[in-house]
Amino acid sequence: MIDKLPINPARTIWAGVGFQTGVAAQELKTALLHTLQAHAIHPQALSGVATIDTKHSLPLWTELTQAWTLELKFFSSQELQQISVPHPSALVNQSVQTTSVAEAAALLGAWPGELIVPKQIYYTQNQKGITVALSQTRPGTTT
Repeated sequence: MIDKLPINPARTIWAGVGFQTGVAAQELKTALLHTLQAHAIHPQALSGVATIDTKHSLPLWTELTQAWTLELKFFSSQELQQISVPHPSALVNQSVQTTSVAEAAALLGAWPGELIVPKQIYYTQNQKGITVALSQTRPGTTT
């Protein structure tokens, strides 16, 4: 497992994440690494993590960004709802008033980018759900 990712100016991958209350930083890191490795993407390619703004004040972000030197982006449910995604969820919509967090946040984080890994759902030992999607910035753009 990678504890600290070095800074890499060629980072082009953005992870969009959604997760239930009670998920720990280590659990989120594990889900991110699993997604990257399952799709043969080197962890150093990860530029940042994006999610819904209601998760902004959680302490897990400090641990994650210090460990991996990642950029964070937070989007409102209204911003996320404006993004067309391949796998919208009525259940997510009931909870946070948008049909997508992970896929929409990944796309907005890498804007303009393309979704390269649709949402993948993982469960912690305590059965807390973590959803991860990956987008890549288009060549010649910066986020």
